[in-house]
Amino acid sequence: MTKSSIIFLLLLSVPVLVWSQQRTITGKITAAANNEPLEHISVQIACTSRGTTTKSDGFYSIMASPDETIIFSGVGYNSREMKIGKNNNISIQLIASTTDLENVVVTTALGIRREARALGYSQTTLENKDLTDAVSSNWTDALSGKVAGLNMIRSGAGPTGSNKIILRGENNLTGDNEALIVVDGVVINNSTAKRTANGSEAVYGTGSDNMPADYGSGLNDINPEDIESVTVLKGPGAAALYGQRGANGAIIITTKSSKRKKNEWGVTINSKYNIEEVNRWPDMQFEYGLGLDGQADYDFGFSANRSTSSAYGPRFDGQLFYQYNPIRHGRDSIPTPWIPYPNKSRKYFEQETH
Repeated sequence: MTKSSIIFLLLLSVPVLVWSQQRTITGKITAAANNEPLEHISVQIACTSRGTTTKSDGFYSIMASPDETIIFSGVGYNSREMKIGKNNNISIQLIASTTDLENVVVTTALGIRREARALGYSQTTLENKDLTDAVSSNWTDALSGKVAGLNMIRSGAGPTGSNKIILRGENNLTGDNEALIVVDGVVINNSTAKRTANGSEAVYGTGSDNMPADYGSGLNDINPEDIESVTVLKGPGAAALYGQRGANGAIIITTKSSKRKKNEWGVTINSKYNIEEVNRWPDMQFEYGLGLDGQADYDFGFSANRSTSSAYGPRFDGQLFYQYNPIRHGRDSIPTPWIPYPNKSRKYFEQETH
C-alpha cells in the first residue's frame, strides 16, 4: 500500500468516527406547576442547527453527542440548559415565567388574551394604580395625559358629569365621534341622551326648554377600585374587532376577579374624601314665578305652567294661589301667598362643621 493510499483512508475514517459518537436523546418536558406535558417546547442543541419541538404528550427525540448542551425553551416558561452525559434520557420540568405574563392584555371582542408585543396595532394599557392614585371625582379624568391621542371633553357638571372620550381627533362634524366602551367583553351604552359633553345629544329636551343639564353616563357608575386594567385601542384595530362601532377606537375595561385561595378570606378597605366650594353662582331673578308668557294667575295642575321650568309667570306680590302641596303630592286645597324663596338652592352647597 502506498503512502497516499494510507492518507486517503485516514481522511475517510474521520467523519465516520464523529458520526458514531452521536446518539439519540429522548425525554419528556412537563410543567413544574401541575406536571402536565408541554407541547411545542423548543429543544435545541447549542451552537448547532439541530433542533426539534415536543409533541402533544411532551416527548421529544434528538441526535446529540456527549458534552453538547441542550437548550429547552418555550413561550411563557423559563429556559433551561442541560449538558449531555452518559444518560440517553433527559426529562425536565419548566417553570412558568411571570415576566412574560405581565404584558398580556385583553384585545379581542371575545375576551381572548394576547401578548402586547404580538399586537399589530396601537394599544395602551393602564393598570389599576394609574386610575386610583389620587383619584378625582370622575375616574375617567385619570386617562388624560396617559394615553397618546386621547382627548377628554368634560361637561363641567361635577362628580356625576359625563366625559366625552375621543381618540385621534374628530372624524366628522355631525355624527358620534366617541370611543366605544367595552366592559369585560360586553359593549355598554355610554349615552343617556342628556349630556352636555356630547353636542349630538339632546341636552334638556326640545322646544322652549333652555336649561342645559348633564345626567352623566354609564362610565360614572363604574367603581375605579373594581377595575383591573383599561386598554385603549386606536385606529383600524378596534374596528376589526367590533365593526363599525369601533371605528372611533375602543376603551376596553377589565374588572378584577377573585384571587383568594380556598378556605381563605380577605378584606380590602379604600377611603378618600375631598372638599369643594362653589366658585360662582349664576345670576337669578326672584321677581317672577313659574309660568309662561307673563301669565297673571297660577293654579297648580291646571295652568299652562304645569310642565315648564321657565319663570315668566305672575309677579311675586303675595297674592293667593292654589300651589303644590308636598304632603298631598298635588294641588293644595287652601290658597297660599305667592312669594319668592331667594337663594334656597345655595344652602344645599354650604359647608357645615359638626
